[in-house]
Amino acid sequence: MVKLPAVVLLSLAACRGDGPHGVSTPPGGGPQPSEAAPLTEHQCLPAMICDEWAGCALVAKDPQGRFSVVAADRLPKGELVRVENGCTTGAICLAAKAVPHGVTCAPHTIPPLISPPGYTCVRDASSCRKS
Repeated sequence: MVKLPAVVLLSLAACRGDGPHGVSTPPGGGPQPSEAAPLTEHQCLPAMICDEWAGCALVAKDPQGRFSVVAADRLPKGELVRVENGCTTGAICLAAKAVPHGVTCAPHTIPPLISPPGYTCVRDASSCRKS
C-alpha cells in the first residue's frame, strides 16, 4: 500500500469536487469557496459554460442540496449547475458551472488557466446582473 501525503490527497479530492454540496476544496488548504461567499438558498454568481465565463446566474438550492438556475444571462432557467471554484490560478472564484444540453466542451490534455472574471455579479430583485 502506498501512503500519499495529505496535500496530494486534498488535491485529488479537490479535482474530484469532493467538498460539501459539490463545492471543491482548493489544494493547499486555502479558504473554502463557501467561506469566500456563503451559500444561501439563492445565490448570485458568475456563470461558467465549459471553461468560459458566461455572465451571471441567480441559482437556488433545493432541499436535496442541488443548485439550479432561476435566471441567467446565458444558462437556461432550470439548468442544474455545480457551485464550485471556477478559477484554476489559486484564486477563489465561486461560480455556477454547467454544460447546457447541446453544448460540447473542447477536450483538454492540460487544464486551462482560468482567472477571475473581469466583472462582478449583483442581485437585482429577481435576477442577477453584471456590474
